[in-house]
Amino acid sequence: MIVTSGPEPASALSSILDVVDKVTKTVALVIGGAWAYLNYLRGRTFKKRLELKISAKEVQSKMGSLLSGNAQIKNVGLSKFPIEQKGTAIVFLDLKASAQAMQPIEMIEETVGVREVFKDHAWIEPGETIAEDFLLQLPQSEDRLAMKLELRVVAAHIEWNANCIVELGEDRKSSDAESSHRNRSREEK
Repeated sequence: MIVTSGPEPASALSSILDVVDKVTKTVALVIGGAWAYLNYLRGRTFKKRLELKISAKEVQSKMGSLLSGNAQIKNVGLSKFPIEQKGTAIVFLDLKASAQAMQPIEMIEETVGVREVFKDHAWIEPGETIAEDFLLQLPQSEDRLAMKLELRVVAAHIEWNANCIVELGEDRKSSDAESSHRNRSREEK
């Protein structure tokens, strides 16, 4: 009768290497899955995302001060967006100093106008950028310090907003002062 003292050394080593191999593959699979999920959440490429930009500048013309600008919308996600016209607009606001002379000066916002934007577009495709130029004649205002523009886009029942402040040129303020000085000079004669 032959008595063995245990498993052969080659089969014991083979069993250990087999277990190490299975554990290594399982850990690699878990780490790879976690990495892919983390990149999915970070990139959010499948979430609905829009980027809005708005800019403008004051332009002088024969008719007075004009506000010339550009509104842009870019779909950075991978989903098509329907653009809802109800609620999608540019709001033009006058920024005026409050009557109370406190430091820092508080601004009062007064709506000057509202303009439809992107009305020729029913949707925006993934990766697409839509830009629209606009021109607005500014009503005369002695109290106006600057203009604020608010771009609001409603798409897929979600609201996105962007805004900018338009500094009014010193030329306008000095030309207003010169014209009022000229008017006073004419009245004195």
